[in-house]
Amino acid sequence: MKQFYVLLTFLVTSFTFGQEQLLNGDFENWDNATSPTSFTHIEDASQESIEVHSGAYSVKHTGGTSDLGQLISGIVPGEEYTLTLWYKVESGDNTSARVWSYWKNGEDNISDNANELRGPNNSYFDNNSGQWTEYTVTLNAPANADGFYFEVRTYSGAIVYWDDFSFYKTETGSEPSLQVNTPNNEDTFPSGTTSVNVEFSTSNIDLNLAGNQVNITVNSILFEDVDSPYSITTIDGETYNVTVDLLEGGSVVDSESLSFSIDEPVAGCPAVGSIIITEIMQNPDAVSDANGEYFELYNTTDDPIDVQGWTISDAGSDSFVVNSSVVINPQSQVVFAINGDSNTNGNIPVVSYVYSGFSLANGDDEIILTCPGGNVIDQVFYDGGATFPDPTGISMELALSAYNSSDNDLGSNWGEAVSAFGDGDLGTPGEKSDFILSIGQQNTVNFKVYPNPTSTGFVNIVSAHSETISVNVYDMLGKQVINKTIANNRLNVSTLNAGVYIMKISQGNTATTQKIVIK
Repeated sequence: MKQFYVLLTFLVTSFTFGQEQLLNGDFENWDNATSPTSFTHIEDASQESIEVHSGAYSVKHTGGTSDLGQLISGIVPGEEYTLTLWYKVESGDNTSARVWSYWKNGEDNISDNANELRGPNNSYFDNNSGQWTEYTVTLNAPANADGFYFEVRTYSGAIVYWDDFSFYKTETGSEPSLQVNTPNNEDTFPSGTTSVNVEFSTSNIDLNLAGNQVNITVNSILFEDVDSPYSITTIDGETYNVTVDLLEGGSVVDSESLSFSIDEPVAGCPAVGSIIITEIMQNPDAVSDANGEYFELYNTTDDPIDVQGWTISDAGSDSFVVNSSVVINPQSQVVFAINGDSNTNGNIPVVSYVYSGFSLANGDDEIILTCPGGNVIDQVFYDGGATFPDPTGISMELALSAYNSSDNDLGSNWGEAVSAFGDGDLGTPGEKSDFILSIGQQNTVNFKVYPNPTSTGFVNIVSAHSETISVNVYDMLGKQVINKTIANNRLNVSTLNAGVYIMKISQGNTATTQKIVIK
């Protein structure tokens, strides 16, 4: 049974939660394994991913009069504030943990509310038989307060888990309100981003009534009665000024404005998806792998593109640089092969470039195309049969209906070639695919994950359906590092170190597994 401490109760006709003033109270963001982001005083803390109250992480706090605190500014004297925290005592007794907070006036502590802020009753928390327990208190800021110091303590010999800290100003009343959740003001998205979702929430208003609605203005263009998320189509190098208005009875009652921008294209790089991977022969049968492996690149644009200087790699150590001119004409394909001799490579009809230092694994592997400016133009992470084909003597081909850099991420859009070439293997090197999706395959739920690789601290996960999406992320040793359910299509990966991870995405009765690269 959970035990709740409620120290002060205020009778009001109605209330809504105000603006959260404690940063990273859910402990989902960490600067490193011992430093939760935004906390200003940290002693003997470590990131915990197993024993959590909610989300992916909590704080494991080892006693020795160890402190964990954050200084909060902008307190308004006389206003009502609510402090909430969750704790679990793993080892210790009823003298193992307590809250140790103060109102502040400049650098000075204010002694008001000692029973509650260093409580309960200016004493220790009950260990509550090792169960997760909530402590919450609502107080009015003293007349001379301009700040607040939020701190908890763990004492000698104890191990305490802390999670879901909160400190917010309570807003009385029931006025309609609007909050824009994403993007943040002045966010910058990478070149190649083609759309950005504006996600917002409302409270104390029925949007089904006439005249109650949300309008969005983008660069002076008005879009009326929109739903969340609202997608804004974007192009490289542009800044977007957005105003979100909440209307009640046709009049604006709340409003938020923000701006975001898309990076300029990197010099020497075409747009993401200009060149895509459309065919992979990872396991030839007519000749050995060392003689017969190849892959095919396709130009999706209306202009010729020279890939000289591009790096082609996997997510490990294999890579090579295209050191001579290879021009791919519009809506045309070229073949890159490990062997250019038609007498020994299975008689591949035309090879445009012969590479070395790079091989295609027969299980799972990756092909990543990076232009000289550093942008990833396309990538395919095939999985050895989980969702992609895994044939012998037959190439994997991308369906013609999926010739773009998003759809070729999905194993369900790849199939086995049906036409023979050269010495008898099946494939269409240098020609468009002959694999066609069945109707059932075309109706499969697809997930789009971008940016991938990512250095932004997040990835967007988009599907054609509206149900919540469950995401499990594992490192290459099989350890689960993220377990989240998301409703806003964005997964926070800022706590992950650089490397390759396996991401399992589930929605309804559909699931898929993809690799994700953190830069």
